[in-house]
Amino acid sequence: MAALTLCGVTAARDGGASQLIGLDLHVDDGDTVCLLGGSGTGTSTLLRVVAGLTTPASGRVLLDGVDVTSRPARDRRVGLVMRTNTLPSAQTARRSIQLPLVMRRRRGNHRQAVDVEADRLGIEALLDRPNPTLSGGQRVLVQSARALIDSPTVLLLDEPFADLDPHRRGVLRQRLASRGADITVLLATSDPTEAMAVSDRVVVLADGAVRQAGTVAELRDEPADTLVAELLGEPSMLLVPAQVRHRAGETVLRIGDVSVPAWKPELRTLDGLRLAVGVWPEDASSPPRPGDVVLRGVVTNVEPLGPSTLTHVDLEAGGRVRLPVPGAARRLGEAIEVGIDGSRLHVFEPIDGRAITHPPPRGHTSLRH
Repeated sequence: MAALTLCGVTAARDGGASQLIGLDLHVDDGDTVCLLGGSGTGTSTLLRVVAGLTTPASGRVLLDGVDVTSRPARDRRVGLVMRTNTLPSAQTARRSIQLPLVMRRRRGNHRQAVDVEADRLGIEALLDRPNPTLSGGQRVLVQSARALIDSPTVLLLDEPFADLDPHRRGVLRQRLASRGADITVLLATSDPTEAMAVSDRVVVLADGAVRQAGTVAELRDEPADTLVAELLGEPSMLLVPAQVRHRAGETVLRIGDVSVPAWKPELRTLDGLRLAVGVWPEDASSPPRPGDVVLRGVVTNVEPLGPSTLTHVDLEAGGRVRLPVPGAARRLGEAIEVGIDGSRLHVFEPIDGRAITHPPPRGHTSLRH
C-alpha cells in the first residue's frame, strides 16, 4: 500500500477544457477514499492522472512521497478499473486478468493466480469466454480481477458498481473490504449510497477542485454548502427558503407562515436576510411528530420503495423536497403535511449556498458495511 498525494494538479482530458484546477488531495496508507461528484466534475480525470494515463499540465503526483508525475503507468504499481470497456477484444477473460503479471514479468504460476482471483470474485465460469461475449457487469468484474491480481499499492475505481446487479455489487464490496489496510483505494462515484457504504472518507469535487473532505459523519454534521448537502445522501437534505426576523429581542427563522426560534444568537445580525435552511431526512417526517414544525404541501411524484414511498412534495413555503413516507403511496396532487425538527436546522447563504451555521453535532452509527 502507499500514501497518495496530489499537489496543485491542473489537468484536462482528451485535450478539452481543464477538469482539475490546482487540486490538492492526500490519501493515507490503507484508506478507502471516495471521490463524490457528478458528470464533468473531474473524478475520472483525477483517477487517470494518478494512474499515469493523463499527464497533468501542472502539479505533482506523489506515491509514498516519491514524485511519479513523469513515470509511465506500468511503473506505478497502480490498479485501475474503468466503467468503460478496456478489455482487448481478441483475448479471453483469463488472458486479460493475467496480463499485468506477464507485462511486469512476475514469477510463479500465473494460471493458479488467475484462478484464485476469479474465485474471490465469483467469475470462474467466465475465464475461458472471449471478452466481446461478456456483459457490462461481467467486464467490470474481469477488469477488477485484472487490477487486483498483481497486488497494487493503490487501486483506482471509476463507477465500479454502476453496471453490476445487487449480488455482484455485494461481492465486489466484500472483496474490497477483505483487502483491509493492505491497499489504498480511491473510488469515483456519483452515488452517495456507494460512497457511504465503502469509504473511510469522502471527498466532494466541484468545479475541478475539492469542495469538502471528511468522514461521512463530519460532512453530514457540517456540510460546507448546499451542493455538498444535496450530493451527500439519497434522499438528500431537505432545503427550503426562510427569512431571519429579529423582533423584541427574539430572533426567529420564518419558513412560510411558521416561525422557528433561532438557536444561534449571531443570526440576529442577519435580520431581514432571505436564506435557505435544511434538515436531513431523518429529521423530517410525514405525518409530523409531536413537537415538529409543520409545513404543508402537495404530492408531485412518488417512488415506491416497499415499506415506504419516496414522496416528492412541493411546499407552500417554497421549495421541493423528497422524503420517505411509510405506508401506501399518496395520490398525486394530494395535500400532505411534512414535519421537521426545528432544532436540527442547517442554515445556508441564499446566493452561493455557503453554510452559515449548523446545529450541534450528534452521535452517528457507522455507515460502512
